[in-house]
Amino acid sequence: MATTSTKTQHYESTPYRTTPDREVVRDEHTQVAWGPWSPAQLVAGGIGLFLTVLGGIALARTGLGDMTSPETTVLGFGHTPLMAIIEIGFGVLLMLDAANAFASRGMLIGFGALAAAFGLIIVIEPGAFQDWLGVSRANGWLYVGLGAGAFVLGSLSPVFTRR
Repeated sequence: MATTSTKTQHYESTPYRTTPDREVVRDEHTQVAWGPWSPAQLVAGGIGLFLTVLGGIALARTGLGDMTSPETTVLGFGHTPLMAIIEIGFGVLLMLDAANAFASRGMLIGFGALAAAFGLIIVIEPGAFQDWLGVSRANGWLYVGLGAGAFVLGSLSPVFTRR
């Protein structure tokens, strides 16, 4: 009859361990367990922070009265309160997803495709959302750039795990 031995790795929060003889001894080395991480987490967090700050400044300038007016410009990009809320929402989602290596890759790919498509629509037909969102071609190029960059980096970014 074959016996199977499984070796479990135990992570201690203190520098003490118990020997097989139940003797408590001090370890000279402590182990720290790290979860998986990805460079995509940094990208997702950075884009999320940028969008949240951009939308937050726009919302502070426009207020929450009518969602389609007044219009304001932040860093050369047009906004209405509705556009500011959309940017804040996407920014917060990206920052939340930056906490998980696997979620941040998927979110970057999905957000990237959506943002690039939205940006292309604005670049091709800038008046399509002008009344509702206050956007211009500059906004369109911003979203095309952020979206394409996010898509490519999310697709190529590895996830590192400790073995």
